[in-house]
Order: sequence, then structure tokens, then C-alpha cells
Amino acid sequence: MSDFNVRTANLTAVNSLTKYPPIPTYHSLDPRNGGLLDETVAFAGRVLLTEKVDGCLPYTTRISMADGTRRILGSLRAGDEVLGVDESGSVIATPILQTFNNGKAETWMRIKGRRLGAGRGSAFFSVTCTPNHRFWSPDRSEYIPAEKMSVGDEVSLLRSELDLSPCQFSVLLGKLLGDGHLHRAASGSSAVVWGHRQPDAEYVAWTQRAIGDLASEAVRNLTSGYGSTIVSGRSTFHPCITEHFGDMTDSGEKRVPEWVADALDPIALAFWYMDDGSLMTSPDQEDRATFSTNGFNERDCAVLLRGLARLGVNGELMRDGRGYLTIRLNVTAAERLFLLVAPYVPPAMQRKLPERYRGHEGWLPPAGMRFKPPIVNQVIEEIEFDVEGVRSTRRDIETGTHNFFANGVLVHNSNGRIVSLPDGSYLIGSREELLYARGDLIGNPALGIVEALRPIADRLPPVDRDAIVVHYLEVYGGKVTAASKHYTDSRTVGARLFDVVVLDDYAELLDWPVERISSWRESAGQPFLAEPELLARAEAAGLPTVPRLGTVDAAELPTDLEKTHRLLAELLPATTVALDGTPGRAEGIVLRSETRSAIAKARFQDYERTLKRRRTGR
Repeated sequence: MSDFNVRTANLTAVNSLTKYPPIPTYHSLDPRNGGLLDETVAFAGRVLLTEKVDGCLPYTTRISMADGTRRILGSLRAGDEVLGVDESGSVIATPILQTFNNGKAETWMRIKGRRLGAGRGSAFFSVTCTPNHRFWSPDRSEYIPAEKMSVGDEVSLLRSELDLSPCQFSVLLGKLLGDGHLHRAASGSSAVVWGHRQPDAEYVAWTQRAIGDLASEAVRNLTSGYGSTIVSGRSTFHPCITEHFGDMTDSGEKRVPEWVADALDPIALAFWYMDDGSLMTSPDQEDRATFSTNGFNERDCAVLLRGLARLGVNGELMRDGRGYLTIRLNVTAAERLFLLVAPYVPPAMQRKLPERYRGHEGWLPPAGMRFKPPIVNQVIEEIEFDVEGVRSTRRDIETGTHNFFANGVLVHNSNGRIVSLPDGSYLIGSREELLYARGDLIGNPALGIVEALRPIADRLPPVDRDAIVVHYLEVYGGKVTAASKHYTDSRTVGARLFDVVVLDDYAELLDWPVERISSWRESAGQPFLAEPELLARAEAAGLPTVPRLGTVDAAELPTDLEKTHRLLAELLPATTVALDGTPGRAEGIVLRSETRSAIAKARFQDYERTLKRRRTGR
């Protein structure tokens, strides 16, 4: 008898556990331009070939990049980094995984409103899109197709001048003077990374709290070169970190620029002292303090001394017994230091304060009280339908967060899943979100997925053992995606089963942190059914599968780009799953070993784009 209860379960963990992992392309994607490379996914034995069954923006839509700039959507390539929103609601840098050119649109619409409290720039926002492109609705906490939105609804807008709060700036400055270092991404955005001993794990958490929504959830335990455990934390990658602190490293060496002398304040001083400071106590003497500055040269230390003096803390540069540079504070300077930093020192680090300054909880700005929040909700004041004069193709991108900012507005970039649970209930989800729970515990009709899958979920037999069973289906036609017109003329909706997972050890997995579940999932941890078991389950449930096009021996698979493209054309001159009307263009094929140990996709547009680029040299 299972103890699982959907009403009390951690649905965030269930969602992460049952998401479908990304399928690699058969020919590897070039991260520089989104084209295909000559390297292919390795298969062995017999390979099954099935049809790959599939909201867009204009070419000229401007996308918010990770380096703080905006670029035209049509100019973006796989590997570029844009700004997105992670599961915690933080704005982070996220890579573009794929780009899409979906051809001309039959209809466009435009969403408009005023920008209030969102920084400098235009007094209005405006986004032109296809009716099925999804926008984040903060009042409903879900992504809504544009055609489902109304005047008066809210959308989430990115502040025009993204910057660090004063507290975040001070904390990161203190960490970079102390144990932190700058890690710069190829996109130009940077993160600050630090690590402390296991006994000081609470100090790592204090630092994460101090930088608020800039903190990354990726806190890890590492092993130092001495064999001890180090708790590592970091900020998220952000273009403003590069802007403010990029000159604090030079050829891999930490440096102290001249501006630090004027920027040093009590909060920065507190985190620098907690990292690299020491309390000096001796019998019959007043307390003194030192800063270890052996990572800096004498010029850097001169800047630090000027910064300390500006705060009334007069130090002296000396060398210790090993010849390392150290800033020493006499009794008066140390007392001034303790007065300045004590309010920001948590109990875990109060050993560095004299006893008379200990015993308090430390102070930081209250959680959730964000200075100039990066995302500002705005009200839709006008919606135009059947917009004319848009001379553009439909474009879209897939990102690591599955969202991005188009003209400053947060939008989403569809397969579906039915999650059958041990207590006899079920969940219905899209690729990223849980949309519906039996009994209306969750209700979200996004993309028509719930409407299409609910009858199927109702007739699926309940799980016959203590396990979670997930059926992954392609939902197509209707108004589900921009490619729907290839499958239907009358907006009919269809669904085809393409994979099944059975999770017998779900109880243990649901106790893991979401980050660990995500890593397990992305590392092929989910136990997918092999082809015979998949077909047997589909037959028992009366579910049509994605079309089987045949099997080939792995040795017979083409590895040449042109030959692979010809194979696609031979196998699929048109889609084989049209619901009515004239069959349209197929998206491509999925290649999978019969044991499901290897899987890849091959899409027409990837090969056509790459071959055209190779022929024209562009």
C-alpha cells in the first residue's frame, strides 16, 4: 500500500522528476551558429526510425542578451546567451539551445501597454507575435497564449537598466577582496564564486541570503587539495557583475582597482573581514585585528589602506613571519573596525569579534524586499488582432530556462505528459509545467494540452503497483504550435505516444533536492521502456504511437549531411499523421535504439539551413 498522496506531495519535485529530457540532434549542433557538424550520435544494433511530430515572433523582435544589450531575434544563433528567468524567479543568463525559422505567418497580433516604474526608455511596451505565442501571466502564475489574454491582464516586463542593489554590490565587493573570484562566461556576463570550510556552511548561506535573488542555488560540497570539505557558493551570471567588477582580475590574478578605495563601505568591509580577517587576542592586551592580503601586491594594498582610512580605520602594511603581506590594525583602529562590521556578522562568524560584540543574529535587508526589482508587472491596455504590414517570418528560440525577454516582455518558447500516480490520481503537464491534476487541484488549459490529454488520462488504467508511470505524448494540430497547419485544416487535435517511464524508486528520488533530480534526469537517469514493452503498453491502453517508419542496422545509417537529408526526404515526403485535409510538411524523424539506450532527432530545417550555408559560404 502506497503512502503517496497528491494533495500533500511535493509537486515541484514531481514535476522535475517527470519532465522529458532534451533529445540531441543526430548530427551535433555547432554552438557558434546553430548549424550541424559532421559528428553523429553513436548507435549500435537495430535502430528504430519514427516520425517526429511537432508560437513565434517576428524576425525583428529585440531579445534581451546576457551582456545587457538587445539583439534582433533573427540574428541570434545557438550558443548565444540571453536573459531568462529560472525556477526561483531570478533573472539569469541562459544559453540558446536552438533557433527556429517557421516561415510566414497567416496572422499576427500585437500586445501593448504603458511602462510604469520599469526604468528609463519608452513610456510604452509593444510585442508583435503569433496568436499562440505564450506570455507569462503573473496574476495567474502561468504562461498564457497571446490570443487568450485580455485588456487588463498583466505581463512581466524586464527593467531597462538592470543593476545590482547597493547591498549586492557591497557584498560581492567584499567577497572579491576576500575568498571570492570572478568567473566570466563567453557571453560576457560574470559570476562571483567563493568557498569556505564545512564548519562555516552557515556563513555560505548567510552570503547567499545577503545577495538575495542574485544567489545561485548551486551550493556544492567540494574536496580541497588538502582533503578537507569545502562548501562552494556563487552568484548567478549577470552582465552587471562584469560591468562593476571586471577590472578586479587581470590575467587570472586578483587586483584592486583605484575605485575600490572610494567604494569600500561597512558591508563590503564586513564580508572582507569575515573572509580574510583575524581577531588578535593576547593576555593583558586589548584586541587587535589583521587582514591577510597575500593575494595582492603592494600597489593593491595601498588602495585598500586608503579605503580603510576613509572609514576611519588606519592600518599598517607589514610582512608576517613567512614574508606575506598583511594589513595590521592597532587597538584603536581595530575597535573602529568592530563597530563598523559587527551588525553584519552572523553567529557562525562571530568568533572573529571580541566577546562584547557577540550574541546577536546579524542584520541583512529583509528577504523579498528588492531594491529596483528586475521584473516589473505591467497591465495590457490594448490588444490588436489581425495586424497588417508585418513583413517578417516567424522566429523562435529554445533556451535553457525555456523562456526569454522579447521587447522586454517575458515569453515562453509542446509535448505533453500524463503522470499516473500511486494513489490513483494523475497529473497532466506540458514539457516544462504541470497543467492539471485530477479533481481540478491544478487547472491550466495552456496550449490545448489538457483538453487533448484529459480523456486519455481518464481511461488509462490506474497504476497496479507502488510506482509513478509517465506517458509522454506529442500533442499536435489544433492551435498547439506554429506548425499545427501542417497537420489539420480544421484545428483538429491529435495525440501520439512516444515514450513511457516507470519509476519504482520514486519515493527516494522525491526526497532529493530539485537540483539533484534535474541533474539525474539530464544524465539519462529515467528508466524508459524498451520498444517491445512500450508497444505492449500502448496496445493495452489503446494509445496510437508516433508512426514507425522502419528499422535499419546502425552500420547502415548515413553519417554524411546530404545523405541524411535525402533519407529524411525519402522517408517523409509529407507528414504521415495528418488529421484532416492535405498532409503538410513533416518536421523530421527520431532515431532510437530498440532498448532506448540511445536516441536522437533529425529535422528537415536543420539540414536545409546547414547545407545552404555550406553551398553559399554564409
